[in-house]
Amino acid sequence: MDFKRARKDEQKAARRENILKMAKELCSQKGVMNWSLNELGKHAAVNKSNLYRYFGSREEILMTLMHEEMCLFVDNFQNNVSQRTVSIEDLSKIITDQYCEQPFLCELLCISASFLEHNTHLEAIKKIKLQGLVLYERVATNIAEAMNGSSKEDGQKIAFTSALLVSGLWPMASPSNPIRELSQFEGLEWLNLSFRDELFDAIYTYIIGLQAKKSRL
Repeated sequence: MDFKRARKDEQKAARRENILKMAKELCSQKGVMNWSLNELGKHAAVNKSNLYRYFGSREEILMTLMHEEMCLFVDNFQNNVSQRTVSIEDLSKIITDQYCEQPFLCELLCISASFLEHNTHLEAIKKIKLQGLVLYERVATNIAEAMNGSSKEDGQKIAFTSALLVSGLWPMASPSNPIRELSQFEGLEWLNLSFRDELFDAIYTYIIGLQAKKSRL
């Protein structure tokens, strides 16, 4: 196992990217929270003590991965709405489809505020939050440009609320095996939720309500 320390800037950057890549692999293989820094160190050929030169905790690594997923989300969203006019239904479907294509992002959003941020250094959280703000601004601008009658403030609300809806709906639509079994019983069918359908309906209803509220002002 190669535990040599990276000394040049390009070596450090490559080492950091490899750590993130290996962490994402572990998430896929074992589950988002079912791996340790010891396992990551072996997987990435990095001594555990050297991992702390790049990240302060496992949770900081996951928050960094979440930011990377958000970057991908925003890039794809921009490609889907750029230079076109979309209806409320179109926008709701685009947002829903994009989240459905990125289940890893959905999983991370679910545990971000309740767990990840509780074991990450303040400066790291601040940096990631500021980077995330830039992404939300991009989405807000894209929404305002693509949907007639929408302002950038509307776009901000839609982007933020969509993420909140994902963080609430994803765990309910991805239940444990016992809950899945319960949904087979009469009267408990509602436990078997369709993430795509529920998210689309929630986003669509929210945007309708947002526009109705504006029309009354």
